[in-house]
Amino acid sequence: MEVPRPGVQSELQLLACTTASATQNPSCICNLHHSSRPCGILNPQSEARGRTHILVDAPRVLNPLSHNRTSSTVSFFINSTFINRPALGILPPENFVEKLRESLLSVAPKGMSQLITMACGSCSNENAFKTIFMWYRSKERGQSAFSKEELETCMINQAPGCPDYSILSFMGAFHGRTMGCLATTHSKAIHKIDIPSFDWPIAPFPRLKYPLEDFVKENQQEEARCLEEVEDLIVKYRKKKKTVAGIIVEPIQSEGGDNHASDDFFRKLRDISRKHGCAFLVDEVQTGGGSTGKFWAHEHWGLDDPADVMTFSKKMMTGGFFHKEEFRPNAVSGDPAHPSLFPGQDHRGFLRLHPHRSNLKPVVTMAPALSERLTALPSVIRLLTCLCAPAVILLVVPAAVGAFALHLAQFSGLLLRLNLTTI
Repeated sequence: MEVPRPGVQSELQLLACTTASATQNPSCICNLHHSSRPCGILNPQSEARGRTHILVDAPRVLNPLSHNRTSSTVSFFINSTFINRPALGILPPENFVEKLRESLLSVAPKGMSQLITMACGSCSNENAFKTIFMWYRSKERGQSAFSKEELETCMINQAPGCPDYSILSFMGAFHGRTMGCLATTHSKAIHKIDIPSFDWPIAPFPRLKYPLEDFVKENQQEEARCLEEVEDLIVKYRKKKKTVAGIIVEPIQSEGGDNHASDDFFRKLRDISRKHGCAFLVDEVQTGGGSTGKFWAHEHWGLDDPADVMTFSKKMMTGGFFHKEEFRPNAVSGDPAHPSLFPGQDHRGFLRLHPHRSNLKPVVTMAPALSERLTALPSVIRLLTCLCAPAVILLVVPAAVGAFALHLAQFSGLLLRLNLTTI
């Protein structure tokens, strides 16, 4: 079967030949105008020549309520939406604070009352790093003003003006493709190859064994090993004069392979950050917005003080980060065109349709039922693998939080198809 339809091939070929798109890998040309209403947690999307597909990637990326829901697209035609990136630091619109309060600030995480809007996930993390570095240096400097030496040395990229701080990250992480973000990204080599980077510490992320109930002791030991390595790296880099100013972690490693850790692991990691005076940055670019059954995935940890800084993007339809007041920098920047995609002048933005945490009930109720049905598959799959050689068992495991992930078994010579409509 040829996908996409032959009639679309010419459009794809033209797209691939353009300078701006030569490195893209388009699979179809979509017709957003004819995309239908969302069905459950999946988004039907129409191809340019009329065929309809289920857009399974939409819950992760830009628009979790489907691209052509009328209420999702109408905000793009609000005049103020087209004002692109004005200088908010000196010329904010008169209703900017009201928009933020009605939209992003209405879902602010615990303890984080401050907000900086950004355009994407990478720039959100990149500027969160800068905020952390400025906060850490301010702690060391105290109330003193910038010294003459600092002002001079920063112009030639030398200390003390440019202190040699670092951000600790985890193997398998993906935080973006700008310079600082790439230094904390360790998922695929193709993202990093040929790009200079920084000497920043990289800790192992737990590799849990499944089913979880059969490997309780082993998984506890694995998480303890990773936490011990985190502390060792913080001490090691302090001795190297590359002080760890912050720790960045995803509640679920997404592009790095869908790797999970227990809530207890993250609670202990948070304790380590406090113990060593490091800022704790939670990257919710992939996990925020409700797909885990909580609006923010870190809410599963049950902490009153879950983080110092939290970044978001993708399904939030904008980028940015929340942070504690003590991390507030002297400069303010951002993009008001994106908050207008939230409750704007017509009050039909994403958070109006997805009011905070009240629309998450289907995720909370359906996900356990799905996991329960999938858990019964291993014995059947093991039996089927005897008929296949070679066979690679990548089992359907109930590791997902909410509806965030679905692991399908893959075989060489066998495709196991699940009839999800019977679940």
